[in-house]
Amino acid sequence: MSEFLSLLPAEWAEFHFLRPAWLMLLPLAIAFYWALLERHSAERIWRGVIAPHLLNHLTLNRASGWRLEPRLTMTLALALAGFALAGPTWQREPPPFVEDQAPLIIALDLSPSMNSVDVQPTRLIRAKQKIRDLLALRQGARTALIVYRGSAHMVLPLTDDGKILVSYVDLLETNLLPHDGKRTDTALLFADAMLAKDPVPGSVVLLTDSVESSAAARVQAADNARNVNETRHRELASSPRRLVWGIGSESMRPTGKATAFNPDSLIDFATSISGTYVPLTLDNDDVVSVQRKIDSHLEQARASTSAVRWRDAGYWLLWPIVLLAGLSFRRGWTVRW
Repeated sequence: MSEFLSLLPAEWAEFHFLRPAWLMLLPLAIAFYWALLERHSAERIWRGVIAPHLLNHLTLNRASGWRLEPRLTMTLALALAGFALAGPTWQREPPPFVEDQAPLIIALDLSPSMNSVDVQPTRLIRAKQKIRDLLALRQGARTALIVYRGSAHMVLPLTDDGKILVSYVDLLETNLLPHDGKRTDTALLFADAMLAKDPVPGSVVLLTDSVESSAAARVQAADNARNVNETRHRELASSPRRLVWGIGSESMRPTGKATAFNPDSLIDFATSISGTYVPLTLDNDDVVSVQRKIDSHLEQARASTSAVRWRDAGYWLLWPIVLLAGLSFRRGWTVRW
């Protein structure tokens, strides 16, 4: 068998049947044809009436050669049906996540503390620069933008238009949102809800300089409730990857009313929500690290899917089966049992 397949084109090298048990219809079809042929043969009909030594001389042999008849069409239809039901295949189905890059939700903190100048020129301006660099690295992959403070708001839904995203990022300021305080959990869960509607596993990047003490507990409570619901409904969709991108510097203490940057609290928060902390760097290393983590999450989701799926080519045999079945409606075409 392997030597025979080696003579076929390369794409046929993996030819096999998905449901080989249905191939049992092929010998049954042949047996059916020979049974009808034997049952209605002239020799069998006259065997009990004419002497055996005279039978060959008294029966008329029909013209030799191939011709289409009801018995043959029924046999061919039955054989093709068995072949089709067996599921011939040689091509793999594309993976369920056909996109090369995963969707991303960017959640940007617009609290007043983002105006601190421990990172030049300010934390907010540096965060916006990092977002631009990330969008350039993603090369048109779908990305959405959320801003938050005391409440969370969607600026743009998932889009592959990086230019329009950059234009909105440039307009963001800390005085845009009306609600005081900070609700990191609201922004994070809002992003999770957006990604839950997407078939491709995505990631959430949170750009912030601090988190409130109650944020982790609120996110954990929401995660636990969601896990119970997913188990109940047996939904196996991959949870989004969460990245906490710290925007600030320990080397410089901010002046005025701005808060000091405490990366340890962000690390603890990222760990508690099953996320990853990404420190701010002067070069582009943090941007590259973020994108690698986003890509690796998609690859892990692909690897965790079920076994290789094969494209069933048996459906193409429906056309000749229907054609053969249609011939049975011709006038005078009956099969005598």
